Amino acid sequence: ETDPHRILCTTRDCGVSFATAITHVMEGVLDLKPVMTLEQELREFHAYHQALNSTHFSLLPSEDFQGLDEYIEYLRNEVNIA
Repeated sequence: ETDPHRILCTTRDCGVSFATAITHVMEGVLDLKPVMTLEQELREFHAYHQALNSTHFSLLPSEDFQGLDEYIEYLRNEVNIA
């Protein structure tokens, strides 16, 4: 039988570890090569799944966006992250 308290503690530990790691990644602390911008990564992701004819998920986060360019423009101009 699984102890619910132990599951909760493990899940919290994983969340804290991930949050700590993602900060370093987002700030570029790791200095990994090759580095690509969010726009480049989104375009490569989009092209890859278009080439595979992926249909099991939407390539855009919302039907509000007419295409990838509009989504990237939103990220750049509205959210200021791209």
